[in-house]
Amino acid sequence: MVQRMLEQRKAIDKYATEHELPVTLTENQWKLLEKLVGLLRPFEVTAQQISRKDASLANVIPVVTALSVTLQRHDNDTDVEIMKTVLVNELKQHFSSLKHERPYVVAMAIDPRYRLRLLQGGEWQVATAMLTAEVRRLKDIADGSSDAASAYGPRADESVPASISCVDDVLDELLDSSAPLSLAAEDKNTDVDSQVQHYLSLPNISRHDSVTSWWKANAHHFPDVAAVARCFLATPATSILSKQLSGSAGHVYSGHRDGDLPECAEQLLFIKHNMALVDY
Repeated sequence: MVQRMLEQRKAIDKYATEHELPVTLTENQWKLLEKLVGLLRPFEVTAQQISRKDASLANVIPVVTALSVTLQRHDNDTDVEIMKTVLVNELKQHFSSLKHERPYVVAMAIDPRYRLRLLQGGEWQVATAMLTAEVRRLKDIADGSSDAASAYGPRADESVPASISCVDDVLDELLDSSAPLSLAAEDKNTDVDSQVQHYLSLPNISRHDSVTSWWKANAHHFPDVAAVARCFLATPATSILSKQLSGSAGHVYSGHRDGDLPECAEQLLFIKHNMALVDY
């Protein structure tokens, strides 16, 4: 709403003058609003990124880390220093345990764009142990099956727009992405620890490359690790898509269409939300 006010400043000032309103914003107050918008804009960008259709649990730690660094580097904070300090402290406190929670850590580690690049010291060792334990757990469930790589089902690739925000720039800087490593066919590993260590030792791919394409091409090199990727990278980062799906269900069941079977409604929703995957 504040951003909209700034866009319509001339119209607001003109209306206030023509109607002789008793209270109007001063020049300093308008500048203060501009600084507030600049300070809060990274939150809007972060919310948009984490709510994308292709955003998974793997994006949570990188996006929150980039947001925190972006706020700390924000220099146009005259008159809003207290607000900036409170935001930074609240962000750190709210997400203080994020890098110790297994779902987020394993999801980030299994994403070839991030791996463990954003972790330091003891965090790296703990994350490696979490990933190794998860690989062993899924392998035990599969009774030692080696079909994890072939069972990995790639999803249709979605194009990722070029980054244009300060949050994106900070995240790219933190990751310092390097070119992907092409593995020879004989490099296939069988031991879980060896697979995990080899996977984590590879350079990160670009943040704008397709994660599913990378795993499709490399899953046979890390069959046990690929099973974890299939499990964790399919989990959305937020519940926004689920809420949107519930809203779409309201359009399926209407006053003119209330006799459909649940199976029919489920199929209609499935088709609607997946038509883009078949280039319809």
